[in-house]
Amino acid sequence: KYARMRINAVSGSNLSLTVIVTPFVHPGGFPTMPNRLFAANSVDGVVNLDAMDIWTPTSGLRFRVHKAVLSSDTSGAYLLRDASLTLSMTRLLANQPFVFDYGPNGYLSAQADNTLNIRNVTGSTAVLRCSAWGMEEV
Repeated sequence: KYARMRINAVSGSNLSLTVIVTPFVHPGGFPTMPNRLFAANSVDGVVNLDAMDIWTPTSGLRFRVHKAVLSSDTSGAYLLRDASLTLSMTRLLANQPFVFDYGPNGYLSAQADNTLNIRNVTGSTAVLRCSAWGMEEV
């Protein structure tokens, strides 16, 4: 069985995506597929110590992120977070994408209504481009 995928993009952006979706195994053991692709591209002026929301789940649900891709125009450190809980930290070179991969079962948010976000800890303002995909669950 194949699930529907919905694509949300930043309004007015020039977004072109090629999406190849392959089945993975849900923790319950049955094959399923991501049902959402969330994109936040080219967000200008994310100042040091500020965060950019990537995924705000539907009210009452938790996100299960499988992968996220980040690139920035500024070299430095970035945190992928579940609300204020740091999931991963990476150091990037300018304009070199990095993939956060949480495996076939993904990472399930700690609680409903938390947002998935990227925090800039480079020490300077940055232009961030990030996409993340996964599912929403109770």
